[in-house]
Amino acid sequence: MKKNKLFVFIALLTTVIFFSLAAICNQCGIITPGTTTEAATKKPIEEENESIVQQTTSTITEQETIKETIADTVATATKPTVNIDMIYGPVIEGNLCVQRFKAIITGTPKPTIKWNHDDSNGSFGKDIAQVNLKYGEELDLKVTVTNSAGSASATIHVKYELPTQPSETIKLVSFTFDPKSGPAGTEVKLNLSEPIDTPVTVYYNGQQILWVIFTKTASPDGKTLTVTIPDGASSDYFELKWDGNSVKSSEKFNVTAKTTVQKIIYASAGGTVWSSGQVYIDDASVGESRNEDAGLRGFLSFDIASIPPEAIIQSATLDISNYYVRSGFQDPFGGNPLGFFKVFNQNYGDLDGGDLNNTGILLYEASSWPAPANIDIKATLQSVIISGYKKYQVRLQFETDFYSDGIAYLASFNIPTAKLTVTYQ
Repeated sequence: MKKNKLFVFIALLTTVIFFSLAAICNQCGIITPGTTTEAATKKPIEEENESIVQQTTSTITEQETIKETIADTVATATKPTVNIDMIYGPVIEGNLCVQRFKAIITGTPKPTIKWNHDDSNGSFGKDIAQVNLKYGEELDLKVTVTNSAGSASATIHVKYELPTQPSETIKLVSFTFDPKSGPAGTEVKLNLSEPIDTPVTVYYNGQQILWVIFTKTASPDGKTLTVTIPDGASSDYFELKWDGNSVKSSEKFNVTAKTTVQKIIYASAGGTVWSSGQVYIDDASVGESRNEDAGLRGFLSFDIASIPPEAIIQSATLDISNYYVRSGFQDPFGGNPLGFFKVFNQNYGDLDGGDLNNTGILLYEASSWPAPANIDIKATLQSVIISGYKKYQVRLQFETDFYSDGIAYLASFNIPTAKLTVTYQ
């Protein structure tokens, strides 16, 4: 009886445990005795198939969208167009005229931009080019734009230009001048009431005598212009012209006759340089040494400071005909084996041994005698004056420094006897 009760208890306990486990397994998706194999596998397969269908549909949709986008892009691409507009300038900066230009562009897709010239090196963006020009310069500025539909270009001619000034301001300019009279060659100051910032031309006797880019290039404050009365001019008004404007002086400049001046200028210094390097300043000798082993060259210097720097030389001659022969020497101007006698203009400054072989400008050469009295020096004297020198200097020599034939030839010039005769206006 006890065994039967125990058996019944064990059976009941086993049944309770079995049904509890079955419920748990059913929640986990594991096949339990109450669930068939077909029912367990059907649901996951359907879910997988549905996912594959959704992914395929999505891929097809994306591909169709890409094709439509490409088609739309091709259909909407347009060939570019371009124009050039000035957006800055002209502005004068130092000696440069600065101008900036912008490319006005259309086209799809957005075109690329290429300039043939850009002094800013892209500093203001790809669509802006800067051009810096010096006076008188000009160029053709070109821009090219390109996209998938084609390309286009535009060109603009750019030149140095000055900023325009208000005409009301420019009309106020007037001027006076000083001096009021003088001969041709007189320097005259034109005194302006206001500076002018455009090119200015000055006329006198109907001819242009001055042009400036703007008046501040002629004087710091831009109010002074300096002109010179031309040769052959007559009394007349000065006239200024600029940017379509013009103004005349209120009175005439009175041209007077030039005064002709003649001066005789004697040598004030000089000396002799030997081919061996010695320098003597007692006189200017030319020829050979007593032993016929050295050549001597003579130098003469004339003080021309009294001739005005603006002087126009009408005539000028050099006279070196006054010389003497030392005891023991033969007169080279009576015939000699030393060759041609030569005279050079040579601005040697203070005489030293290094002046012996300087070439200078040949003024005279001849084998005829006696020593010359009227050597024409007009051109070289005018050049020396224009260059600002205060002395006119010459070198005397024979073609050959010395010749060994047993006879020494030498002529000596008393320095104060050599002279220039000068006529100028």
